[in-house]
Amino acid sequence: MNLMTRSHTITVVLATLVVKQIMSACRAITRIPRDAPQKTISAISSLRSQSDAHSMKVTMSVPMPTILQLVGSVDDYNCSEGLVVVKDSIDPSFYEKDQRKIPKVIHMTSKTRCMTQAFADNVDSWHFEGHSLFLHDDEAVGRLLNRWWPEFPNIHDIQNCMMPGAAIADLWRYVMLWEFGGIYTDIDNTPGPWFWNKTGSVITNATDALFEQEKDGFPSQYFFAASPHHPVMYLAVQNAMLRLMEVQSVMKQYVPFVTGPGATKSAVIHFIGGEGYPSEGTYKGILTKNRTVTIVGNPAQARSGRYLIRDPIEIRRGN
Repeated sequence: MNLMTRSHTITVVLATLVVKQIMSACRAITRIPRDAPQKTISAISSLRSQSDAHSMKVTMSVPMPTILQLVGSVDDYNCSEGLVVVKDSIDPSFYEKDQRKIPKVIHMTSKTRCMTQAFADNVDSWHFEGHSLFLHDDEAVGRLLNRWWPEFPNIHDIQNCMMPGAAIADLWRYVMLWEFGGIYTDIDNTPGPWFWNKTGSVITNATDALFEQEKDGFPSQYFFAASPHHPVMYLAVQNAMLRLMEVQSVMKQYVPFVTGPGATKSAVIHFIGGEGYPSEGTYKGILTKNRTVTIVGNPAQARSGRYLIRDPIEIRRGN
């Protein structure tokens, strides 16, 4: 059963994730079993009422903006001395339909487009032939997350439970790739020699979603790629929302577990089934067998930067 049939506007939600309101402490809510993502995924064809949507102060009927509309213009950027404006790079193929499942589009996020030259040079290392690159600042992130999302009807409520900064960026990356697909990377990553070289990319036309196995064994959250409306991105959003609803203190929440790598690795495990972290290979979904997740590398290769180089020393010096 394909739960992601977008053309028929089938809205996928967790059946138990119907929360009427979120209290300021983010605790007075319906409790959701931890195995809910695996056991209670179901498809429904109706949306929440118009009044609920209006109360969230979001607009329902406005069409989804394009990526270009989301990222906005750089014309109004005036950077301080010593900083440069990082601009988007749009390949002509961006406007054409490609055979590859994962769009040749790279997404990054940063509070601002103004960066040191070292960071700007690092962003430039992600310019690949045939690929477009977009940098999403805080305003662009807000434009995406503040929309009405019928798939995630509680996404605006749970943002009251989030710490500004990293947690918002975590949620944004899942939603961005859920809607548009593409490649996400932290701005302090550099592509390694096995990710992209003269022979091409580790992402093939048939790759549906891809993660690196981190140095600690779990699927990477600092980098991943997915086709539009991939179930693993949907599960990542739901895992993050579930954990946000369970936090005991907004100020003391452990972001890496709540919205960060913890949400990502749980999403992958729920998608493929079983327990423990998946090793290198391609896995079919237990509920959506026509969708797959590919894991590349191993902890030793992650430490040596075969696919991704984390926080290059040039950036640390430049910052």
